[in-house]
Amino acid sequence: MSDITNLELTIVTGGDDLRGDSSATAYIIVVNGDRTEEYSTQLKSETDSSWGNDSTHGPIVWNMPPGVTTDNLFRFGIRLHSHENATETPDNWDITSVLATYPVDGGGQAVLIDLAGGPLVRLTGSEPFWETDVT
Repeated sequence: MSDITNLELTIVTGGDDLRGDSSATAYIIVVNGDRTEEYSTQLKSETDSSWGNDSTHGPIVWNMPPGVTTDNLFRFGIRLHSHENATETPDNWDITSVLATYPVDGGGQAVLIDLAGGPLVRLTGSEPFWETDVT
């Protein structure tokens, strides 16, 4: 078991950008006995510039709450928050890759998640989140 003090996230956008007026969050699900807790962090706010097609973002450092370990971290996910109005449909966002690493004793980084695809996932107004098991 290793304590995870922070995650360093690098997200690569595919052929469909993350709009300037959309936001995105990363979240983890931690299991402690019979309790399940979710923690999240903002990757991009709706006031930040868009994440253009085929662009890399990160590493984004996310400080973990105390008690997150390699044994109790269960799932990792990303949520898209987009806006719909009379002149704009909900945002679609292609994610090509997700890399999440954490520091280990003695220096260096261990890989928690390293997934890629063409795209890995397409987030939409009707399917605004993606998650994966962490084992």
